[in-house]
Amino acid sequence: MAELAERGVKVDYVQVWRFVHAEGLSFKKKRAARRTAPARDRAAA
Repeated sequence: MAELAERGVKVDYVQVWRFVHAEGLSFKKKRAARRTAPARDRAAA
C-alpha cells in the first residue's frame, strides 16, 4: 500500500485484499527456513 501511495495511486485496503484473494495469492509472514544439514536416514535409527 505504501508503494502505491508513493506513486500517487489511491487505493482502498479492502480492494487490494479482494484482488489478492481473487488471484489466488497468499501472504506468508515468515520465509521458509532452509535446513542447515541433510536429513538423516530414519532407517538407521
